[in-house]
Amino acid sequence: MTGHRLFCHVRRVLELVATEPSVAARLLRTLAATVRDLDDRRTDATVRDVPARVATWLVRRCADGRAPLHPGHAGLGAEIGATRVSVNRALRPFERRGMIEIGAREVIVLDRPALARVAAFRTAAEYRTSVYPCRSGWFIVTTWRPLAPRSALSKQ
Repeated sequence: MTGHRLFCHVRRVLELVATEPSVAARLLRTLAATVRDLDDRRTDATVRDVPARVATWLVRRCADGRAPLHPGHAGLGAEIGATRVSVNRALRPFERRGMIEIGAREVIVLDRPALARVAAFRTAAEYRTSVYPCRSGWFIVTTWRPLAPRSALSKQ
């Protein structure tokens, strides 16, 4: 049911969840996937550089080899937590390397595996966030543990 929206009264939704276990299970799966996606985006925006975030976005969106840019580069930047200028700076080297072709309101992905390597270089899995209680509240520590040598990017 991806891409569809249903509007109904909250009371009816609560009745369905209470009486239909399959509806409750589906709702929990959807909410869990949404939380995971939002957490990945938050981690990406705080610890990954713009080229890696742009590459990830392109890899996720180019099912048929094309990634539409309906709101333009500024919209892409807003979605990944970057400016239009930094998105342009990230796209140009990909184009020079032959990974993509920038068209009118779309990016054509020519070398998806190369983009995937850039996207995977510093993924959220490489970061570990720990939360520790302290007197003034919570202390959050994010550490990076490299999974691939820095030379992995040069093999593109």
